[in-house]
Amino acid sequence: MEEKESLERRRQVFHLLLGTFIVILYKIGILNTSILFIIFLAGFTLSVLSFRYNVPGIKWFLKRFEREEDFKKSPGKGCLMYISGVLITLLVFKEEIALAAIMILAVGDSVSHMIGKYFGRYKFSNAKHLEGTLAGIFFAGLVASMFVDYKLAFIGSVVGMLTEVVDLKIGKMEIDDNLIIPILAGLTMHLAQNTAITGLVTAIAGFV
Repeated sequence: MEEKESLERRRQVFHLLLGTFIVILYKIGILNTSILFIIFLAGFTLSVLSFRYNVPGIKWFLKRFEREEDFKKSPGKGCLMYISGVLITLLVFKEEIALAAIMILAVGDSVSHMIGKYFGRYKFSNAKHLEGTLAGIFFAGLVASMFVDYKLAFIGSVVGMLTEVVDLKIGKMEIDDNLIIPILAGLTMHLAQNTAITGLVTAIAGFV
């Protein structure tokens, strides 16, 4: 049990740091979509090779950051879905919205898991804790507001964290949170920026 909890802590810290470093490196010009695509291809190749061979360093990494069931079925899938979601978000949306959406994934998902696990009392859909989801929305929105207006940031954060709560599927195939959260958060902020939603939120905020 302790080993499993230790694994989850490592996973969430890695999850948080990965998204944060991607955003920082992208912002200062060291990273771009072409490099991210190359990283994805390299990761995919290593994942395929890991099925048959003990690739030096890769097995060590996966054992420490991936759940056992995922390691057996599709090694590296979580990380690949993370990079895919980030890459698609950067390609589809303008920079400030894309970076805000990536931080919603990095911060919101990690915070919601950790707060829910250690401080959660009220469970709802998919064994998620209300306290974790609310904390994820707050902190993800706060960090995302570094890149976009705070109203857009919190709209995107709400949608991103609610996406985590719901199990989205295409047929019988479940859609990975790491892939869908930044895309839906980015889409929501994009639409809100170009419709009357922002004005509605402003009016509500002013009334409150």
